[in-house]
Amino acid sequence: MTRRAAFVVAIAGGSASGKTCFARDLAEALAPLDAAIVEEDAYYHPATVRGPGDVTTYNFDRPETKDFALLTAHLLAGRAGEAFHRPTYDFPTHDRTDAVTAIPPADVLIVEGLHNLTVAEIRTLADLTVFVEASTALRRDRRVARDVAERGRLKRDTERQFDAVVEPMHQLHVEPQKHVATRVVANEGDRDALRAAARAAAAEIRRALRG
Repeated sequence: MTRRAAFVVAIAGGSASGKTCFARDLAEALAPLDAAIVEEDAYYHPATVRGPGDVTTYNFDRPETKDFALLTAHLLAGRAGEAFHRPTYDFPTHDRTDAVTAIPPADVLIVEGLHNLTVAEIRTLADLTVFVEASTALRRDRRVARDVAERGRLKRDTERQFDAVVEPMHQLHVEPQKHVATRVVANEGDRDALRAAARAAAAEIRRALRG
């Protein structure tokens, strides 16, 4: 029996806006459908592509820092009902590792990250596009807390990076994606509201799959 094509959801939004939480809430709300989440951050180019230089001053918040050709190929494979192997990026060392994660065929394939809706091929293959928005102040606080706790960064360095790089790149590359998304989800820290938005999106996906 041939597996039907996967329903593809592309979620974009600012750094620390709640994209990952929304993706996880959506996958949970879709049960018992099989939903696989693909993190755009796993597709950062390896250090060999980036070349020599000081990683503390390198601008990682540009779309071209990611291997969107590989991500697009993987999403096309997943949409066709095929398994693929997602790369692994190690943030403390700023490099891709040799480890991969097998992404099995799924009913719904969810990709989430900063820039995926800047890629025309991903917008075209996605059945639903979502932009998660949050205020600058909330994103800044969350980003600093995350980078210190999970990525071994210093608080002052993370704050300086957000103000000098992350937010300007957000305005240039991320915010415009809001206008090409079919659904905008506001997230100001209310987890119940975010879960409710995910349930609404899941209901929309179920209706589309039934149709």
